[in-house]
Amino acid sequence: MLRLLISQTRVVMTTLVLLLVAGAYAYVNIPKEANPDIPIPTMYVSLAYVGISPEDAVNQLLKPVEQEMRGLTGLDTLEGTAYEGGANLVITFQAGFDPKSALADVREKVDIAKADLPDGAEEPVVTEINLALFPIVTVVLSGDVPERTLKRHAEDLQDRIESLPGVLEAEVNGLREEILLVELDKAQLESFRLPLAEVVQAVQANNALVAAGSLETGTGKYAIKVPGLLERPDDLLNIPLASVDGKTIRVRDVGTVKLAFRDASVLARVDGKPALTLGVKKRIGENIIDTVDAVRKVVADEAQSWPATMQYRLINDESVRIRTMLSDLENNVLIATLLVMLVVLLALGWRGATLVAMTVPGSFLAAILLLYLMGFTTNVVVLFALILSVGILVDGAIVVGEMAETLLAQGKRKQEAYIEAAQYMAWPVAASTGTILCAFLPLLFWPDTVGEFMKFMPITLAFTLTASWVMAMVFLPALGGLLPGTPKPPPPGDIYDRLAQRYVRWLDWALTRPRAVVIWSFALLVAIWGVYAVGNHGVEFFPRIEPDRVELVVHAGGDMSLLEKDAIMRRVEAPLLTLDGVQTVSLRSGGSGGRSGPSDTIGSATLELAEWSTGRPTADTIMANALRAIGPIPGVTLEQKTERKGPQQGKPIQLVVEGPDMGSIRPVATALRQKLAEIPGVRDIDDDMPKPGIEWAMRVKRVEASQLGTDIAAIGQTLRLATNGAIVGKYRPDNRKEELDIVARLRDDQRTLTTLDTITVATAGGRVPVGDVVERVAVPKVDVLHRTDQKNSVTVEADVDKGTLASEVVKVIRAELAKTKLPQGVTIDFKGDQDKQDTAAGFLKVAFMVAVFLIALIMLIEFNSFYQTFVVLTAVVFSTGGVLLGHIFTGTPFGIIMSGLGIIALAGIIVSNNIVLIDTYNKLRADGPWRQALRETCRLRLRPVLLTQITTAIGLLPMASRITIDVVNRSVSYNAPSAQWWDQLAIAIVFGALFGSLLTLVVTPCMLAWQEMRRERTHRG
Repeated sequence: MLRLLISQTRVVMTTLVLLLVAGAYAYVNIPKEANPDIPIPTMYVSLAYVGISPEDAVNQLLKPVEQEMRGLTGLDTLEGTAYEGGANLVITFQAGFDPKSALADVREKVDIAKADLPDGAEEPVVTEINLALFPIVTVVLSGDVPERTLKRHAEDLQDRIESLPGVLEAEVNGLREEILLVELDKAQLESFRLPLAEVVQAVQANNALVAAGSLETGTGKYAIKVPGLLERPDDLLNIPLASVDGKTIRVRDVGTVKLAFRDASVLARVDGKPALTLGVKKRIGENIIDTVDAVRKVVADEAQSWPATMQYRLINDESVRIRTMLSDLENNVLIATLLVMLVVLLALGWRGATLVAMTVPGSFLAAILLLYLMGFTTNVVVLFALILSVGILVDGAIVVGEMAETLLAQGKRKQEAYIEAAQYMAWPVAASTGTILCAFLPLLFWPDTVGEFMKFMPITLAFTLTASWVMAMVFLPALGGLLPGTPKPPPPGDIYDRLAQRYVRWLDWALTRPRAVVIWSFALLVAIWGVYAVGNHGVEFFPRIEPDRVELVVHAGGDMSLLEKDAIMRRVEAPLLTLDGVQTVSLRSGGSGGRSGPSDTIGSATLELAEWSTGRPTADTIMANALRAIGPIPGVTLEQKTERKGPQQGKPIQLVVEGPDMGSIRPVATALRQKLAEIPGVRDIDDDMPKPGIEWAMRVKRVEASQLGTDIAAIGQTLRLATNGAIVGKYRPDNRKEELDIVARLRDDQRTLTTLDTITVATAGGRVPVGDVVERVAVPKVDVLHRTDQKNSVTVEADVDKGTLASEVVKVIRAELAKTKLPQGVTIDFKGDQDKQDTAAGFLKVAFMVAVFLIALIMLIEFNSFYQTFVVLTAVVFSTGGVLLGHIFTGTPFGIIMSGLGIIALAGIIVSNNIVLIDTYNKLRADGPWRQALRETCRLRLRPVLLTQITTAIGLLPMASRITIDVVNRSVSYNAPSAQWWDQLAIAIVFGALFGSLLTLVVTPCMLAWQEMRRERTHRG
């Protein structure tokens, strides 16, 4: 079959050209992303009830929904948060969930639970969390223009951007909702003896849509209209309220009406200027780079019609990150390919290098074409899989090419030599390729978010390596037969010849005492394990990668107003604007409110860092400079938050304390905080316990209220008019596309605590001061309550300094907890990186065993020998020694994800050479004595073994050394973020491959010789 395919050179070459052209087209057009588009197994249910307390939100909102959610299929955890004004429930599913089915199930359960929610609760909102729907770029609008002007241009720009085919949504942030405000004068109301409630009732009664129908008579049919909706603000001013001494009192007599904005709860600035932002989200599957370019053009066009004092800028641009990362990784692919070609050129000459060079782009473009046809994207994991495969995919081409060169040197015709080489090596190369694929195959079943993130690696490698086998078996022999020239045998005494002679002499010595060599080799391996156990550099879940942005979160106690919070944030902001290495400073004053993050958060400052290629300081240095420049602020705590890349969320250390009530949970959580504070390298310790504060409880005197003929609803409505205001209707101007709320409240200067005591309430017997029916009492404030799996909970979390490993901190905490007796019903769960690390480590152990089993199965099919299968698998064990040595020499911690992947990858890479070596030995053994066959096998396979392992190692060497060479711009950078992603995996493979291959050339022949000697002794006996 192979002979028939290879002999059809015209068909083969035409197919190759078509494949290269189609692959190039796919690479240009395939969507490009920074991180893989992965489904997050999380749903979010938002429950709102204006004015509800956190305690009531737990009982009236959270518990009914939690009760229904218990029966969800595949449910993992329920995390609820109750705060003033509502609650939310985060539902996490187990790995392998179906997003569409899960979303439908959650909505069905919420619909059932709605019957148990209190009257007045807003419609629950169910949201699916999807990383692909996060903003890909943020457009900032700022300038010395009125807020309404900024709002109008932002909304116009929003419409233009959302009309782009690749854009899903452009969400405007920092925009206050516009309202029609009715400001009432308390003194005027009292002079006319008008209760506030009457104003509300009058507005509602005079702003209604009335459908009177139609009247049909003998002379025709007429529509009857009763115009009742307010059309202009003047209509509201003219609404009659009462008649006093024959005079009609209207709204204009007791207040004013104006277009206004809701009271701000958050103030936002960018680089020190008030701003609005548009967060642009792309449609799933669209190309980020093309989409951002289109957005950039639309904004530039729209800005032509703006006032001269209005500016814009684009920040948080994901396309810049992707371009940089693509450029870095593409340069790494190019450098790795060039290094591999250089090694092959030195070893096999120009003919072999040319053929191997054809294999690399052919395999890459074939893999990209398959990814494109399957609807995948190009991302950081796909690109690294291509880098990883550079040194591996040439193995088959090297083996076939080296065999063909040997046959050509013996006088074979070119086409015949390549056909024979392909036929001779077809099964060994197929088996070696199959073992590598089997090593990565279990990774397709990796559960959790980490597995979804990393699955693109085995998929890409499967496509690339399969394509490389086809290249080596079909395209390379066909092209080899067409290349001009005839190779000459290497002159005696060249470098390879001298190396082979020394190797064979040393091997002759080893083969006379194989048992001793094997025993000492295993002793060396055990010694390496022992040294690593004592002198390792720790364990971490995922590499720490230089971020593109960092955040300073500002905490302060006390019940501060928004202006007080903003005054502190301005003090924090000023030094940040002049920091070296910072591109943009985005400030946010206010917010939180218990909905997300600690309730004592008064604001945050996000620093977008300059490009790494500009030579900026590291993020840690910038943060240290920022804290030094800000200095201490009395009563204020600054928390550092660093963007974590990869499949990571939140702080690395997270401890969840669960119990029956806060009284039993609080002491345990406090003790955990204190213990974490005592551990060196731990910083930014926080928890979500309710923070101290006060609130005013307006306790209704129910008996007095009943006697006076009023109730809680009437009292509450009156009090609302003295605070934030009450919505009394809707108003839709002709020139607006959305309707406005009509909000009634007292004037700003009259909304005070004193007013809460003196305002009057309408009763059956007339107006009475609210103090007659309400008692105002200061009580401890409960701002937020948390629940985990229907239990009260508190989460204590912390970050660690660079150089401190979260796993080591967790060890200390576990040891401390082992000596501590917890209160009845209180438990502590380790979340964060530790939870993910344990899950990932457990899976990778199973994946490694499955990979070894599959590899062993292929060995049995290939060799039909348990012993030879065992010999091959020992190479996998020996490779772990190289992995550990690499981590010791480079001072790198062992990464559960990356180093673990490296060991699994080596399981396939290392055995490939052993397969070819043992297969050659079996063929030569059938024709002669075992000693001569083994000696000849090692001599023949020395060059391909060294070549394949050196190319594997050298292809990853730039990544392992964190060196990025920009070929186009002729620059070299060290420790770039793209290199930090993969250095642990690259180090594991480089050192493991080199260490394993050296032992393969010695230990494998000695183990084969040991078996042959035992057979001889048995035969003689």
